[in-house]
Amino acid sequence: MLDILLDGAIAFGPERQVFYCNDEFIRIFELNRNRLFSGRPLHELVMFDDKKLFLMPEGTDGEDDVLHYRSAKFETHHGRRGIVKVAIVPTREFFAKSKLWFAYFHRESDVINQTRVQIGSLIESASSLQTKDLLQALSEIRQKLSNL
Repeated sequence: MLDILLDGAIAFGPERQVFYCNDEFIRIFELNRNRLFSGRPLHELVMFDDKKLFLMPEGTDGEDDVLHYRSAKFETHHGRRGIVKVAIVPTREFFAKSKLWFAYFHRESDVINQTRVQIGSLIESASSLQTKDLLQALSEIRQKLSNL
Protein backbone atom coordinates (compact mmCIF):
# COMPACT_ATOMS: atom_id res chain seq x y z
CA MET A 1 0.00 0.00 0.00
CA LEU A 2 2.80 2.46 0.83
CA ASP A 3 4.48 1.76 -2.52
CA ILE A 4 1.84 3.77 -4.40
CA LEU A 5 2.38 6.95 -2.38
CA LEU A 6 4.01 9.97 -4.00
CA ASP A 7 5.63 10.76 -0.64
CA GLY A 8 8.51 8.84 0.87
CA ALA A 9 7.31 6.39 3.54
CA ILE A 10 8.93 4.20 6.18
CA ALA A 11 7.77 1.82 8.89
CA PHE A 12 9.93 1.67 11.99
CA GLY A 13 10.05 0.08 15.42
CA PRO A 14 10.55 1.33 18.99
CA GLU A 15 14.32 1.63 18.61
CA ARG A 16 13.73 3.70 15.46
CA GLN A 17 15.10 0.95 13.23
CA VAL A 18 13.57 0.95 9.76
CA PHE A 19 12.11 -2.30 8.47
CA TYR A 20 10.23 -0.98 5.43
CA CYS A 21 10.62 1.92 3.02
CA ASN A 22 9.16 2.76 -0.36
CA ASP A 23 11.15 3.79 -3.44
CA GLU A 24 10.38 7.50 -3.01
CA PHE A 25 12.02 7.48 0.43
CA ILE A 26 15.19 6.07 -1.16
CA ARG A 27 15.04 8.78 -3.88
CA ILE A 28 14.54 11.66 -1.43
CA PHE A 29 17.40 10.70 0.88
CA GLU A 30 19.58 8.81 -1.64
CA LEU A 31 20.13 5.96 0.81
CA ASN A 32 21.25 2.39 0.28
CA ARG A 33 18.52 -0.13 1.20
CA ASN A 34 20.99 -2.60 2.72
CA ARG A 35 22.40 0.07 5.03
CA LEU A 36 18.90 1.27 5.88
CA PHE A 37 17.75 -2.24 6.82
CA SER A 38 20.90 -3.05 8.80
CA GLY A 39 19.07 -2.63 12.12
CA ARG A 40 20.66 0.74 12.83
CA PRO A 41 18.35 3.55 13.97
CA LEU A 42 17.37 5.99 11.24
CA HIS A 43 19.09 8.92 12.96
CA GLU A 44 22.47 7.29 12.30
CA LEU A 45 21.77 7.67 8.57
CA VAL A 46 19.58 10.80 8.46
CA MET A 47 19.78 13.61 11.00
CA PHE A 48 16.95 16.14 11.27
CA ASP A 49 17.35 19.66 12.65
CA ASP A 50 14.07 19.22 14.53
CA LYS A 51 15.33 17.23 17.53
CA LYS A 52 11.78 16.87 18.88
CA LEU A 53 10.82 14.43 16.11
CA PHE A 54 10.37 10.87 17.37
CA LEU A 55 12.79 9.86 14.59
CA MET A 56 15.59 11.49 16.62
CA PRO A 57 17.20 9.88 19.72
CA GLU A 58 15.52 12.09 22.34
CA GLY A 59 12.49 13.15 20.29
CA THR A 60 8.94 12.49 21.42
CA ASP A 61 6.79 14.34 18.84
CA GLY A 62 4.84 11.63 17.02
CA GLU A 63 5.57 8.93 19.59
CA ASP A 64 2.06 8.70 21.06
CA ASP A 65 -0.05 10.96 18.87
CA VAL A 66 -0.17 11.68 15.15
CA LEU A 67 2.30 14.36 14.14
CA HIS A 68 0.92 16.26 11.17
CA TYR A 69 3.29 17.41 8.43
CA ARG A 70 5.88 19.95 9.48
CA SER A 71 9.08 21.12 7.85
CA ALA A 72 12.49 19.82 8.87
CA LYS A 73 15.96 20.20 7.42
CA PHE A 74 17.95 17.00 7.04
CA GLU A 75 21.46 15.82 6.37
CA THR A 76 22.35 12.23 5.53
CA HIS A 77 25.45 10.38 6.68
CA HIS A 78 26.95 10.95 3.20
CA GLY A 79 26.30 14.72 3.16
CA ARG A 80 23.04 15.05 1.22
CA ARG A 81 21.04 18.01 2.56
CA GLY A 82 17.51 19.17 2.00
CA ILE A 83 14.17 20.11 3.48
CA VAL A 84 11.18 17.80 3.82
CA LYS A 85 7.80 17.89 5.43
CA VAL A 86 7.55 15.04 7.96
CA ALA A 87 4.47 13.33 9.40
CA ILE A 88 4.56 10.49 11.94
CA VAL A 89 1.70 8.10 12.67
CA PRO A 90 1.91 5.68 15.61
CA THR A 91 -0.03 2.42 15.55
CA ARG A 92 -1.57 0.61 18.48
CA GLU A 93 -0.19 -2.65 19.86
CA PHE A 94 -3.19 -4.66 18.63
CA PHE A 95 -2.03 -3.95 15.07
CA ALA A 96 1.18 -5.88 15.60
CA LYS A 97 3.10 -7.69 18.33
CA SER A 98 4.80 -4.42 19.25
CA LYS A 99 4.07 -0.80 18.54
CA LEU A 100 4.96 0.44 15.05
CA TRP A 101 5.27 3.86 13.52
CA PHE A 102 4.88 5.11 9.99
CA ALA A 103 6.62 8.27 8.83
CA TYR A 104 5.90 10.14 5.62
CA PHE A 105 8.26 12.57 3.88
CA HIS A 106 7.24 15.16 1.31
CA ARG A 107 9.97 17.07 -0.52
CA GLU A 108 9.77 20.74 0.33
CA SER A 109 10.91 21.62 -3.19
CA ASP A 110 7.82 19.82 -4.56
CA VAL A 111 5.58 22.08 -2.47
CA ILE A 112 7.46 25.18 -3.65
CA ASN A 113 7.29 24.09 -7.29
CA GLN A 114 3.53 23.39 -7.06
CA THR A 115 3.00 26.87 -5.61
CA ARG A 116 5.10 28.46 -8.36
CA VAL A 117 3.05 26.68 -11.04
CA GLN A 118 -0.21 27.86 -9.44
CA ILE A 119 1.03 31.46 -9.19
CA GLY A 120 2.24 31.37 -12.80
CA SER A 121 -1.14 30.11 -13.93
CA LEU A 122 -2.92 32.91 -12.06
CA ILE A 123 -0.64 35.55 -13.54
CA GLU A 124 -1.12 34.14 -17.02
CA SER A 125 -4.91 34.14 -16.74
CA ALA A 126 -4.93 37.67 -15.28
CA SER A 127 -2.68 39.00 -18.02
CA SER A 128 -5.05 37.66 -20.68
CA LEU A 129 -7.71 40.12 -19.52
CA GLN A 130 -7.74 43.30 -21.57
CA THR A 131 -7.51 46.64 -19.80
CA LYS A 132 -10.55 47.93 -21.66
CA ASP A 133 -12.57 44.89 -20.50
CA LEU A 134 -11.64 45.66 -16.90
CA LEU A 135 -12.54 49.34 -17.31
CA GLN A 136 -15.87 48.44 -18.93
CA ALA A 137 -16.71 46.03 -16.09
CA LEU A 138 -15.85 48.70 -13.50
CA SER A 139 -17.98 51.24 -15.38
CA GLU A 140 -20.96 48.87 -15.38
CA ILE A 141 -20.57 48.25 -11.66
CA ARG A 142 -20.36 52.01 -10.98
CA GLN A 143 -23.53 52.59 -13.04
CA LYS A 144 -25.45 49.87 -11.20
CA LEU A 145 -24.37 51.32 -7.85
CA SER A 146 -25.50 54.83 -8.85
CA ASN A 147 -28.97 53.45 -9.78
CA LEU A 148 -29.50 52.18 -6.21
